Amino acid sequence: MHKNDFSQDFFAALDTHTLGSNLIFERCLPGTSTRLIEAGNSAGIGTVLAAAKQTSGRGRGDHTFESPEDGLYFSVLLPASASGTAARITIAAAVAVIGALDEAGCAAGIKWINDLILSGRKLGGILAERPAAMNGKTVLGIGLNTNSRAEDFSAELRPNIITLSEQGIAVSNGRLCAEILNRLEPLLDQTITSQSRLIQQYKSRCVTIGKELILPNGCKARALDISADGYLMAELEDGTNITINN
Repeated sequence: MHKNDFSQDFFAALDTHTLGSNLIFERCLPGTSTRLIEAGNSAGIGTVLAAAKQTSGRGRGDHTFESPEDGLYFSVLLPASASGTAARITIAAAVAVIGALDEAGCAAGIKWINDLILSGRKLGGILAERPAAMNGKTVLGIGLNTNSRAEDFSAELRPNIITLSEQGIAVSNGRLCAEILNRLEPLLDQTITSQSRLIQQYKSRCVTIGKELILPNGCKARALDISADGYLMAELEDGTNITINN
């Protein structure tokens, strides 16, 4: 997608007060969140940085996020007033993405805490970060395998990912980006005023609840519920209840 096409579709669909009021689109970047963090406090609140391709996309922890041509990859700068933990913001973002995908004809699910799943394979991911240098502001990154091709991913990853295009769903990345922001802005308010409602919306599409888990230490557990803070509540094999926050 050309820059002008993305921008035109984006602003034609955008209906927010703050988020997306400033849009920067690049054909290719190392990573949209990385670049937005580098911009630091010079970037205005609500600024969206989007790219058609990332060469060094990041996931949670030390995970990479493969980002071939024609996917939707964007980051938005949220104010320090965006309430709650990074987990709560991730939950709001996941609900926003699911709603926008529903409108596009794609009934995806959420794998706790930040993966978007379709037919058991990964469709995208979310990463909320609060770098110390950003003075409490959150950089929220979202990546979706929209119009990219499965063959553009590494052979190792290919069996585990899915794209909208291979499901016969054609989307405008600019419009989809705007539709996500349209939903996200009021949902961020719910992290303050209606957290229980937001958690219920998230749980209704969370595919993790009830599933067996293998924890990083090798122990087995069963996912039970999502806490008010967005953490995963689980039960170990010996009956001990635990809370997983990352």
